[in-house]
Amino acid sequence: NLIAELRNLMNDFFYGRYLKKGAGVFDNASITFSYNAQREERVNQGGQGNPNGDITHQYERTQVFGVSGFLDKQLGHGNTLLVGSDFYRETVRAPAFTVNPVARTSTLSRPRVPDGARYINFGAYVQDVYEAIPNKLRFSGALRLNAVSYLSLAANSPLVGGNPLWPNDSLPAHDFSGRVG
Repeated sequence: NLIAELRNLMNDFFYGRYLKKGAGVFDNASITFSYNAQREERVNQGGQGNPNGDITHQYERTQVFGVSGFLDKQLGHGNTLLVGSDFYRETVRAPAFTVNPVARTSTLSRPRVPDGARYINFGAYVQDVYEAIPNKLRFSGALRLNAVSYLSLAANSPLVGGNPLWPNDSLPAHDFSGRVG
């Protein structure tokens, strides 16, 4: 590659947590909100060493909003039960274009991740820890259920030659918003 750059790598992160002792029948409760964003731009010129090869620019910005929480309860001496869940919604902004250095023209191109893609992750869990012999023998068991959803719409794609750069795509076949992919 004649050009292989990673530009403007930035990260924003924020979270807030609320803790409460004595939450109904539970001993403790916690809820956390988080925000995380990462920005970067990849610039590449391949062309087998040809300085006239196209230069691609791929900007990406990923934003994640999350909420997680748990409740715990001491069930007798040395036994603690924990139940909780988490939810994350991630969106991607990823416009991309290619520049021809000879003609000095630019053309929209397909990014690494479709612009406007959306991911949802949800999890719920239960965990029990029992200390049978203090400081010597502990039993721990946990169960977790996860659900994920991915959605990318051709309507978010620029048109090149009258056609979108990517098709509608989703996982699973039906997402949390009720739309069917």
